[in-house]
Amino acid sequence: MSGQGNGASVPGTSAQAPQPPVVMLPDGRLQQPAKLGAVVSDALRRWYLETEKEALRGDVKAQALLGQMLIEGYGCEADPAKGREWAEKARRRGYRMDGRDGGRTMATATKHGSEFILQTTNQSLATRLWRYALGDTLFYPPGIGQAEQVGPYTGSTGPCLVRFRDSQLTTAQLNSWILSGCSSSAAIVRVYWLGGSPGTATSREDLLTQLAAAGAPPGPVRLQVFPRRHEAALVDALPAGWQLQPVGPEWVLNVLQLSGVEGEAGAAGQPAAAPPERQRQAAAAADPQQPAEQQQQQQPAFLWSLQRADDLYNYSPDRTKRIPDQLCKAAAKLEEALLAAGLAATQGVAIDLGAAPGGWTHVLARHAQHVIAVDPAAMDPRALASGRVTHLACKAEDAVERIQELAGDSGVGLLVADVNRHPVTLPDMLRPLLPLLHPGAPIIFTLKFYGFGFTREAQWRGELAAALGEDFERVQLVWLLANTRHELTCMAVKRAAPAAGGAAAAAAEEPETAAAAAQ
Repeated sequence: MSGQGNGASVPGTSAQAPQPPVVMLPDGRLQQPAKLGAVVSDALRRWYLETEKEALRGDVKAQALLGQMLIEGYGCEADPAKGREWAEKARRRGYRMDGRDGGRTMATATKHGSEFILQTTNQSLATRLWRYALGDTLFYPPGIGQAEQVGPYTGSTGPCLVRFRDSQLTTAQLNSWILSGCSSSAAIVRVYWLGGSPGTATSREDLLTQLAAAGAPPGPVRLQVFPRRHEAALVDALPAGWQLQPVGPEWVLNVLQLSGVEGEAGAAGQPAAAPPERQRQAAAAADPQQPAEQQQQQQPAFLWSLQRADDLYNYSPDRTKRIPDQLCKAAAKLEEALLAAGLAATQGVAIDLGAAPGGWTHVLARHAQHVIAVDPAAMDPRALASGRVTHLACKAEDAVERIQELAGDSGVGLLVADVNRHPVTLPDMLRPLLPLLHPGAPIIFTLKFYGFGFTREAQWRGELAAALGEDFERVQLVWLLANTRHELTCMAVKRAAPAAGGAAAAAAEEPETAAAAAQ
């Protein structure tokens, strides 16, 4: 992205010849005399670079501010297109523009949002939900809020919780989003809705005192407790009058202990002990933008809220529910990737490279007018049943002419691939088909590693951007909920016009998902 990276990669603030650097001494004096304009320009430049740094780390306020600075050219060359991208990223995370002056004033936080905590089936999925919240995708609905991963955690162990603040969603909207996604509904097992002002308690005794003061609600109550081992003790100790009923409740009492639970809770917790050095290093490796030392913050020992049960989220343990009539589990990867990329449907032709037995082809047939499945192997007849699929039983390089005939003037609008090839050789497999894509067409393909993929995100994004060449931009790697621990999914878009030299390197600096440049 123009205006990202270190100082050398950020556009200059003036078209004139560069001026001597303005150097400030520790006491605030200039090292050498300088014109007032140069001092002001240098201050704006430093402000821009600091804002850019915080935006890349995931600070939503900085992302909104960076968008405004790029639009107006504060401390950098004006780049309205990239500025609007950053502003839209902040808006999707629950921030809005003030609205005065045609929407060009500085961004401000939306006040009085709600809080909720999502619990997943394992820690790896919690990490991916958190990374999604900081990334540049359309996975979450607008107004989801700011996310933090609750710890202490490593790449594989932890409390499996992600906390969202300042959300503008209602309980009904949140539940609708969870249940509408094949991967989110399989990953999220419980929603702890805390509302706008959750109760806080410093101990279990303090919690019980507050519940007694609040009084029992007029109707049966379902108790949702984290960690679950506290549930029996709370049931026995609740004040008289509370009608506990797990099925068909009218109210939900959410109680969470987010501190002092080694291996189960932390980051939002108060006296959570620092993890061992081995765990600290593993956590830093899993989330380089959120050091393990920052996973312990001062918070009350207990959070609680009493909410109506009208929109209580009920998790279904049916593990086959991801996609109706799916041909294989891999189908969920493409369905989720299309959601993250904002592709409800594609015009023209979609190509599935390495299609057999047809799991991705089956999904594409619901989103595209015509699907071309390229694979020498046989296809599952169910993948061809829609009548919108053409199977070319050959390799990619032998399918080019036939694809051109089938695509016609509409061109190829989407290219996907989920094949067992090492990431080093995968771009060579895709290369014969890349010229067939029309400008603006996306590509989506799975990267399969021998080790954990999420630890190599920064390295591989740069290498893939270079391998795809100057014709592609917005190269990003996403750790889908449906990916294995050894996979990442790459998404990129063909440029609308030929790019100038060095575009591959610029593509490698586009906004990315949280671990490499948490946004």
